[in-house]
Amino acid sequence: MKTALSLSILLIAPALMGQPSDAELEFFEREVRPVLANSCYECHSVEAKKVKAGLWLDSRAAILEGGDNGPAIVPGDPEASLLIETIRYQNVELEMPPKSKLADNQIAALEKWVEMGAPWPEEEVKVDARKKAFDLEARRAEHWCWQPPVHRATPEVQQTDWPLNPVDSFILAKLEEGG
Repeated sequence: MKTALSLSILLIAPALMGQPSDAELEFFEREVRPVLANSCYECHSVEAKKVKAGLWLDSRAAILEGGDNGPAIVPGDPEASLLIETIRYQNVELEMPPKSKLADNQIAALEKWVEMGAPWPEEEVKVDARKKAFDLEARRAEHWCWQPPVHRATPEVQQTDWPLNPVDSFILAKLEEGG
């Protein structure tokens, strides 16, 4: 009896401590990671040439943080999880993957995974330099659309009869400069 109790404690201890069980991790590796790797990582991982929607799906922390539209999942609640909404094709604006809907068994696996609390093995998280907090002030300082207009003197041109207004002078000056 004492051995059975000890074995029971060993089996449920990870769940009580917030750590995924071996069965949950096996489910993740067998059913979930292949779907993410084959259907999502091309656009949503550190290996992606350009990450779409600011969303990384290659670590649990990144999935919980989410992207431009907020957290991708709510552990334990598939119905409140944006990832599940998108793979179910419930929102015409957010259907993922974009080329074709996942198979029903793949959708069911992701739903079950989220319902289980989104177990993920402990692993070193790859950090992508592109993933940084959006800094509005820095963006304003560097992007032309937030710069105040600057009045420039109308440039001198050789063909003075061509410009009909000051804008034409700017265009002609560039044309003349280019020969």
